[in-house]
Amino acid sequence: GSVTDVSDTKKSNNGCNVAIVDANGNDVTANYTVKKQLGTLTITPRYIKLKTLDYSAVYDGAKHYCTDWLYDDGTIDRIVDGQMLTAKSGKFATIENVGSVQNVIDFDVKYGTKIVTKNYNIEYVSYGTLTLTKREVWVATDSDTRVYDGAAHDAVVKTTITGAVEGDSWTYAYSLDGENYTAELPQVKNVGAYPVWVKA
Repeated sequence: GSVTDVSDTKKSNNGCNVAIVDANGNDVTANYTVKKQLGTLTITPRYIKLKTLDYSAVYDGAKHYCTDWLYDDGTIDRIVDGQMLTAKSGKFATIENVGSVQNVIDFDVKYGTKIVTKNYNIEYVSYGTLTLTKREVWVATDSDTRVYDGAAHDAVVKTTITGAVEGDSWTYAYSLDGENYTAELPQVKNVGAYPVWVKA
């Protein structure tokens, strides 16, 4: 008999065919009652220890993941040559907004297109961390000069933001004193220079 996978292990699976020949090479098997006592060929799972890796990026509006891994230092066995670890679809951690999550991954072992994960005992010794950090943007307001006419004018002519992720929308709050903010554009009408604080 022969076995390849853990699932092939069954009682008395080591079968064999017997042929009996005489001194002249003639088949005389029919003259015998052959009784077989079959053994069992056993395949045990290969034991491997893995750890997933850390990953860090700046927020960009996209979903990030990292399926990289390493063998743990205490691992003796390795994946069989010709086979490979692949993350199961939808079974790995992702991160989209600023913060951190544990990089938990569930792997399959594949041999070509065949999944042979049941031939392995996979221990996840440690999980890495996925991290997204804040993106730096610049908010600027244009300067403007007007001749006094007794009327109230917007203190902010134009607000621009640089470095933002395309598709993200922004709201602004304005202040003439750096403390009291409002979504409404501040108004000025008397002669003077008016610094404007902006929060996005």
